[in-house]
Amino acid sequence: MRWTDCLGLTKLTKGGYNHHMNTKNTKLYGQKQVADILGVTLTTVRRWVEAGKVNVVYLPTSRRPFITEEELNRLQTPMKEKPY
Repeated sequence: MRWTDCLGLTKLTKGGYNHHMNTKNTKLYGQKQVADILGVTLTTVRRWVEAGKVNVVYLPTSRRPFITEEELNRLQTPMKEKPY
């Protein structure tokens, strides 16, 4: 058992960690659903996840990343200027 397992943390692809979460009252979206809602390709959403631009959660029973409704709302909010 790794120390991250004891803390309920899951390793992200680019070095960060994310908590498993209780999804009882939280709406979760798959990457394809998010791509359709935002009008981008699935590949784009996957790249954002890999780059750490989108916060994801992992269910204890799945290795697939999910995006919360709160994070989806953040992605839909227009930015005043580009972050780069």
